[in-house]
Amino acid sequence: MMGYGLVVRDLYVLFVLLIASYWDYRKREIEPAYWVYTSILGALLSLSMYKSGFIKLNIEAYIIFSLFAIGLVGLFYMLGYMGGADLYAIIFITVSVPMSLNSSEIIPPTFMTVVYAAIASTFIPIYFCFFNLVSPERRRIIRKQDKGLILCFLGIPKKVKEYVTEDGYWFPLTTYVNGELVTRYSFQVEEEPDDHRKRISDLLSRKIINEGSIIWVTPGIPFVVFILIGYLLSIIISDIPLQVLFGGFGV
Repeated sequence: MMGYGLVVRDLYVLFVLLIASYWDYRKREIEPAYWVYTSILGALLSLSMYKSGFIKLNIEAYIIFSLFAIGLVGLFYMLGYMGGADLYAIIFITVSVPMSLNSSEIIPPTFMTVVYAAIASTFIPIYFCFFNLVSPERRRIIRKQDKGLILCFLGIPKKVKEYVTEDGYWFPLTTYVNGELVTRYSFQVEEEPDDHRKRISDLLSRKIINEGSIIWVTPGIPFVVFILIGYLLSIIISDIPLQVLFGGFGV
């Protein structure tokens, strides 16, 4: 009975995260009400299983590790590097899944979800580096670009004409200020891609830059997708790597 209940709960959480990932990918925006309603239902499911004795929980460890995970994501949210949906997704997992089937009862799935999501997201700069270095043209751009080796891991070079005519959630890492090329290494989630395109288009129309000018751009990553991946890994692998690393936490 316990295993069946946990499976139902995990399927519910996966379904919620899957829908959220779709909207995050399509619109980079998820209504807060979605997280409120799904979190209430998830919390009720979790509470009923706890009251029925289907799950055992180390309350102190659950609170400490969950608050750490929420606080870490909340910090990146306040700094503008993550969206509100990312923080809400972590809170949703916290109240819905206090313990997984294979966990040690010390490390909650919320914490492991954040760990695995962070690890999964590191493949993005690896992909960018590989994508850029396999092209002779992009390798030439990297050599000519100041700090090109760093930008190689963060995005891809595009001609200005391509950037202003293409759709999508792309943000410039190199842009022009008073005709000078300025480099940055991140962007704020509240930025609007269309605002950047309009500004670059204005520079084109005023002949400050030309259509063949190169700028580096990076996509707005729908991080809820990585949270979904992290949660899947927390179900499959649980906290076994940390148990092995730290000798089973003494349990």
